[in-house]
Amino acid sequence: MVTAVDEIKHALVAQAEAEFSSLASRGVVVVGNGFSSLLAIKGLFHVGVSDQVDSEDQLSRDDQQDAPDHARQFQKSELEDGRLLSGSDGIALRAGLEKLGWDPSDFCAMASCAADGSDLEDHVFREAIEAVDPESIILLDEAAAERFKAVFSEQFAELIDANQARLMAGLVVPVLGRRVLALGGFEAALAHEKDKQRVWAYLKQLAPLGAPY
Repeated sequence: MVTAVDEIKHALVAQAEAEFSSLASRGVVVVGNGFSSLLAIKGLFHVGVSDQVDSEDQLSRDDQQDAPDHARQFQKSELEDGRLLSGSDGIALRAGLEKLGWDPSDFCAMASCAADGSDLEDHVFREAIEAVDPESIILLDEAAAERFKAVFSEQFAELIDANQARLMAGLVVPVLGRRVLALGGFEAALAHEKDKQRVWAYLKQLAPLGAPY
């Protein structure tokens, strides 16, 4: 028997599917749970992203090439369906978030550029974030942070704290009722123990607001 609650759920799912289908047609790359309260945004993509990482031992090995300086230089396969954050950085991020109490299923990731490497229009970038409607946002690298700050420049201009206004890495910044945390360079930090500990310290500020799953 289909209840009113079931009908509402089905309607919400159908609406979300339509929204994400529309976003995908405009180049937006999103993977994971579209109803997640946590959204990770990545802007730098580089040669060396592995298809599979089988053990956590690989997370600390310096076996990947340095990331390029511009978000348009990327390994195309990572921006294909289901491949975003499929390398060691995605595995490390999910493992760290789970340790902080986040439900593994409560995770969504988005590229700050379009699938072809071009810039997303500002309104499309905003629309993608609103489609997920996360409570918390993690900006994984400088490219993602700069794009986010540019799109939400009005909100950053209203912040009194100068460090928050420039989206300093490691600070939790309130933007439109959401917690926003820039990590400064998550993937690059995994190659060096000191840097890895630094970004983990940043992430610990972003534990889930509710009880751990």
